[in-house]
Amino acid sequence: MQNTLIFLLIVAEGLGMVSSNCDNMTEENKSACEDNDNNDINNSNLNYENIEYITLCCYIKQVDLYISDVNQNCSNKMIENFERILENAHLTDDLSTSNNNLVINVKRMKELEDYHLYANLHNTYDSEGSAMNHVVEVHLPKALMQSNRTRKNIVFCMYKNKKPFNNDSVMNEIVVGVSLGSESFSTLEEFNISFVHQTQNNIKMTHTCVFWSTSDNKWNSSGCNTILEMNKTTCQCNHMTYFAVLLNPYTETRNLISLTYITQVGSTISIVCLILTLIMYVIYRKSSVEHSTQIHRNLAIALLLLNINFLLNAILASLNSVILCVFAASALHYFLLCTFTWMAIEALHLYRLLCRVYNTYMRHYIQWLCLLGWGFPGLVVISILFASINQNIYGQRDIPSKDTNYVNYSMCYITEKYKTVHYVTNLGYFAVTFIFTSIMLGITVYKIYSLNANQRHQDSRKVWKDMCTVLGLASLLGTTWGIIFFTFSQPIALPALYLFCILNSMHGLFIFLWFYCSKKTASKGSSGTNTQDSSRL
Repeated sequence: MQNTLIFLLIVAEGLGMVSSNCDNMTEENKSACEDNDNNDINNSNLNYENIEYITLCCYIKQVDLYISDVNQNCSNKMIENFERILENAHLTDDLSTSNNNLVINVKRMKELEDYHLYANLHNTYDSEGSAMNHVVEVHLPKALMQSNRTRKNIVFCMYKNKKPFNNDSVMNEIVVGVSLGSESFSTLEEFNISFVHQTQNNIKMTHTCVFWSTSDNKWNSSGCNTILEMNKTTCQCNHMTYFAVLLNPYTETRNLISLTYITQVGSTISIVCLILTLIMYVIYRKSSVEHSTQIHRNLAIALLLLNINFLLNAILASLNSVILCVFAASALHYFLLCTFTWMAIEALHLYRLLCRVYNTYMRHYIQWLCLLGWGFPGLVVISILFASINQNIYGQRDIPSKDTNYVNYSMCYITEKYKTVHYVTNLGYFAVTFIFTSIMLGITVYKIYSLNANQRHQDSRKVWKDMCTVLGLASLLGTTWGIIFFTFSQPIALPALYLFCILNSMHGLFIFLWFYCSKKTASKGSSGTNTQDSSRL
């Protein structure tokens, strides 16, 4: 029996499974950890020297508790201190331990040989064969080990919770830190860290190797090369810190360039047409007192300012000014919400024109609508600005593209970290608006069909006039914006994206054509009552 036990220990040691483990701490050691709580891991003056095994385990426990506590914030100082503690700890044996949020392996510098490490969510191993369901592979060649003149520990630290970093889409939800004491190396090939794909969906996303910049408090891809394979993503970097692979739905570079060009040209055309439309509104002053005309004019102004801000957004993002970028992002968001709101107001006014039997008078009707159309979006954006004082909700956002260099295109908008704000204030708000405007458009089509059913049989040209009226109303109500919902379905996402960009960037042209045709129809007032009524829409 004793020989069997010795044999198992020898085998375990050969597989890299024997090392110190913080789970083996005695009650006396755990009590010492409670006394050590005064040495907070977030302390900027923390002493890294003379860190022994028990103290090290206490800090590991403290970091785990910080990550698990939803009421605690994990600072960059905690990340930096923890890395220095692991590097400088005085150990008599290698340390391999794990808990709810961390998997840690600390090796003492011994012989200068290649370093291979495989880790799953529970343990670390020196050989691939012994690692069951490993998620990370690390390789440090012998030449790199010789560069460690500081003789510090070789540290592997895997965070199984991305809370200390941010809410970006990180592959496998893990962040891995590797430290050797050296700051940088001569070639990228000297340091490899591979993240194993856990699902097939990973290969359909943009993979970007990044490291956590504690000075900027965000991910950075500088100095890292990304190699995408079928079963894993390998990061080759010229420095050591905490690494992860960011995942984003990709748009191929040629498609991204084409979509950008289409949108810029379409927005320019819309700006010109909307300016012409507003000039025509000034020329036709008599008709501008009508409620319908005033609502159309406000929609045209909102859409004009939205297109102008969109074209200027990329230029302001390239200036790398935080203040300008926040201003550009909030302005773009505000005028987008104003456009959605005025579309809903168009639908509300359409309901009052067609569906109310008695035309009830409302005092200061247009003033109330303007307060809703311009004021409500302002409240939303101002609330977000106040909430983002310490949160950076508005800022620079990268649009990933799939190419060999992983080039990102930047704009100023709601940052990737706060997707929930985007989904609620943009997609959620538009979904409500779209449902309401679609119902109103359906009722309008039914009313037009019912009122002109007899005339349609006598005059086939009436059918075309009714179709033009419906298409014009559809453009006013922003029906084409609903194509955005089809971009979430993978088989038709790209065609829907092209259709969305073409139709909605030309929204200003459609409004101009609607106004021109309605005025042309109104000039033929002698053609009948129905024509006059349709011109009032």
